[in-house]
Amino acid sequence: MDPEKSKDLEQNIGDPDPEGSKALQEMAKNAEAQDAINRKITELVGEIESGDAKQVKKMIKKSPTGLLKANSDDATRHKSGEKLVTYVGVNEDGSPKKETGDYAVATIKDDSVILRNEKPISGLDGKPLKGRYEGSEFIPDPEGEELLYNEYVSDEKFVETAYGVNPGEGEWKEALKLIPSYVYEVPDEMFPESGDITVTTGAGTEIKLFKGGVVAFDTKKGKVISVRGIEGSQLADTYQDYDEYLESIDKDKK
Repeated sequence: MDPEKSKDLEQNIGDPDPEGSKALQEMAKNAEAQDAINRKITELVGEIESGDAKQVKKMIKKSPTGLLKANSDDATRHKSGEKLVTYVGVNEDGSPKKETGDYAVATIKDDSVILRNEKPISGLDGKPLKGRYEGSEFIPDPEGEELLYNEYVSDEKFVETAYGVNPGEGEWKEALKLIPSYVYEVPDEMFPESGDITVTTGAGTEIKLFKGGVVAFDTKKGKVISVRGIEGSQLADTYQDYDEYLESIDKDKK
């Protein structure tokens, strides 16, 4: 073998690639951080579902529902005795899509409360679907003055329990459903030097976490139903302190 080539080979064998070594170290650190965060998430889920959530902050999700008390003297379609058709979106041809089954059509009663989502239903163009109502049916019309919402009928007792407020009579009132969520501020030291990280939970769900952000846990009937990462700057747009919200609606009742 050529002495020069032999010398080069010896150098290649004896001197590991510094860039490759650095990359492997970075991968190891990321794996270590992912494992630590996964363990913490599992621990927090256990605490939340056991009712002993000490490491997290109790919040409420900012997803307002419109509430309107049925009024038999009201000249609108939301009066006692009228039928209410629930729409859930649009069909492939752009026509309004109705709910199916037992919740498709409801008869409004004296103690009924109409609930609707905060945002109107969008058409195929992504814009709110305009039109008019003919009886309980919504007729799309680009020149129409009404928007289509996902509306459904409940009663005063349910609304007062689920939302903690008395629905308005004659005008829509917004409220948040009293379902707690929880947030955990992930310490910066749990992140790798590279910053943001994506972890895969034991259930196989990928969650992107942001340095300086939080992990949010949404619940239903005391069980965690979703876990996600939220940037610190976006937290106030998504969640509100649970107890502060209760105080605000208590003041409205007085």
